[in-house]
Amino acid sequence: MEALEQQYCEAKERFEDAVRSGPLDDQDLLDAYGLFKQAESNDAPVPAPFFPPWKVKERRKFEAWQARSGLSREEAMDEYVRLIENIVPAN
Repeated sequence: MEALEQQYCEAKERFEDAVRSGPLDDQDLLDAYGLFKQAESNDAPVPAPFFPPWKVKERRKFEAWQARSGLSREEAMDEYVRLIENIVPAN
């Protein structure tokens, strides 16, 4: 578990650096957000909150999180690490 925690923290740092240094694919951002929220907060609330039509970004982020519902914290962390390795390879 400690090794996974360390990999997860390193992946978060790499991803944050990548976000700051340049544009990333929207789907990669949503996938990373959904896995991050699942690892940090567990399942998304049910029912989903109301999002006004102009809150498209917030709705899509919530849907990305909701799509990961049911994953354990460890599963979400592992998937996050693998996703970030594909998006932002380690130097």
